[in-house]
Amino acid sequence: MKNSFLIIFIMSLALSLLGSCGDDDSSDDSGINVEGAWFGEWEREGAAGDLLFTIEQTNDVIRGTAIINGSPCLSDFQIWGILDVNTGETNLLGLDLNISNNDLEDLYPTDSVEELRESGIEHILRFDGVFTETSFNMDYTIVEWGACTNATGVFDIDLQ
Repeated sequence: MKNSFLIIFIMSLALSLLGSCGDDDSSDDSGINVEGAWFGEWEREGAAGDLLFTIEQTNDVIRGTAIINGSPCLSDFQIWGILDVNTGETNLLGLDLNISNNDLEDLYPTDSVEELRESGIEHILRFDGVFTETSFNMDYTIVEWGACTNATGVFDIDLQ
């Protein structure tokens, strides 16, 4: 009887140890993860509206789209940038929706607006801020976007 109990105990222990050794990446604690849908507001020189960021994250690379409502000159754009997964600091670009991911990978990271323009990118938006796990408040500058060029403002979004 004691031997049966001992064998069952050892097998239970072995199974529980094996179960905890899986390679499940869903609980990766390697830093800040900002993947998901972020909803909030934009503001610029007395004008305001709502916006939605849909973000995918692979390691420290952020990609996604932004849907802008109520802006007299901004329209929807792609999000592309690098996230410091330890501090949450980021500087992102907002670029034309019609740019392929391959083109973005060839261009980014670049600080050269001229290089972006030469690549046929007509709309360029830069924003800097710090992500937490649930919110992101950032200042933005419209580098190149028709009548809105050189305008500045704020995006304030929360994870939904």
